[in-house]
Amino acid sequence: MQGGIEAAFKALHNEILEQLNRILSHHIHRRDFGLLPNR
Repeated sequence: MQGGIEAAFKALHNEILEQLNRILSHHIHRRDFGLLPNR
């Protein structure tokens, strides 16, 4: 049971990281860094 929860959590974590990487790379293409102000 515990192993299944850990596996599900890892899969969810990887999914979130992939989404974040996609968003960040999208922002970096449009500016230098999406998280930093452009001044």
